[in-house]
Amino acid sequence: MEFLIVDDVLAKANLVKIILADFFDGIPIKVCMATKFNSACTYIENGDSFRMIFLDGDLKDEKTGVDLIPVIKKQRHLAASEIVMISDNQKLVAEANKLGVTTSLSYMEIEESATIGYEPDKISDSLQKLKKGAEL
Repeated sequence: MEFLIVDDVLAKANLVKIILADFFDGIPIKVCMATKFNSACTYIENGDSFRMIFLDGDLKDEKTGVDLIPVIKKQRHLAASEIVMISDNQKLVAEANKLGVTTSLSYMEIEESATIGYEPDKISDSLQKLKKGAEL
């Protein structure tokens, strides 16, 4: 089971990775991380079937995480992937929602989840389904 985390701040991306590793403890997962738009595009276009893609809304290069959504949606192999926008910027979250992203997390929610060792409530159901599928 593969996940992609796109965030230009490695410490924040590592928090998401910690949450996933704790949640899927004992179940093999692969977590790919990209810090720039172009490196994220490379992962997206390479054919990996990411089950969940976490996008930082505020990438510091010329593009945002929102700019990656159409790139992801063009890929047939990612049709079943869930996209999670991670941002405190409500304008970017609204733009992501217009492009079909239904789940967003704030950095405070990520930090709290990593601290207490539980998955964020907003993605709990999705992670539970993935975990059940992996355990079968």
